[in-house]
Amino acid sequence: MKKVLRMFKSFLARKKRKETKEVTLTLEKRKKAHLKHQKEKIEKYPSKYPKIAKETFYKKIEVE
Repeated sequence: MKKVLRMFKSFLARKKRKETKEVTLTLEKRKKAHLKHQKEKIEKYPSKYPKIAKETFYKKIEVE
């Protein structure tokens, strides 16, 4: 009985790690997509965004 319980606990732990990895990958993808969309908006409507906002955006891109 103890062996079965231990196997079940390890199964749950593996499942949790897998989900966590998938969540972090999804967040990274969304972050990249957000930056891409921001860049497109700035290029499409340059007069809408102030110079300071553009500078901070490009600094953010350089860091990543």
